[in-house]
Amino acid sequence: MTDKTRYLPTCYLPTHTGLLLLLLGLLLTTSSHSQTAEPESAAAAISTPRLVKTLILDSATQGDGLVLPGRVQAAERTQLAFQVGGPLIELPVVEGQQVQKGDLLARLDPRDYENQLALQAAKLKLVQSQYQRFEKLIKTKTSPISKAEFDRKQSEYEIAKADTAQARKNLDDTTLLAPFDGLVAV
Repeated sequence: MTDKTRYLPTCYLPTHTGLLLLLLGLLLTTSSHSQTAEPESAAAAISTPRLVKTLILDSATQGDGLVLPGRVQAAERTQLAFQVGGPLIELPVVEGQQVQKGDLLARLDPRDYENQLALQAAKLKLVQSQYQRFEKLIKTKTSPISKAEFDRKQSEYEIAKADTAQARKNLDDTTLLAPFDGLVAV
């Protein structure tokens, strides 16, 4: 027996391959179409509704809001301290307390500073009267006061005004007031 191999001409090969692919495509299309048609018909066949749980949302069931991680930082922050010394006699605020601008935060004993202001005010009054007397005398051209003495008295008067202003500031510094609205923190 002789082995005979049969060869197909090459012109038939693309046609057979094309037909085979077309047949395979039709087969796949019809099988996928039949699978999708079945669930629709099955869903239509079931007529009983399913029971589901529902929940009506309102502000009471929503909670306080979103909880997100983060870091809070004050818009304004300051460290306060007394500019003068003395015993603390009043501390009307506690940590975490809300304060308004100008509220009293702490107070020192003001008696020493009140006495200092009274002393400086008395010195100012004395020096001012002496200065005014010297000023009148110097204007009368026949004054026994020299220009140097008048200048010294004028200098003493300016120094007394400055000392009185400093004593008033020291007395004001015995109270610590809130510089803006906020919360007290340590």
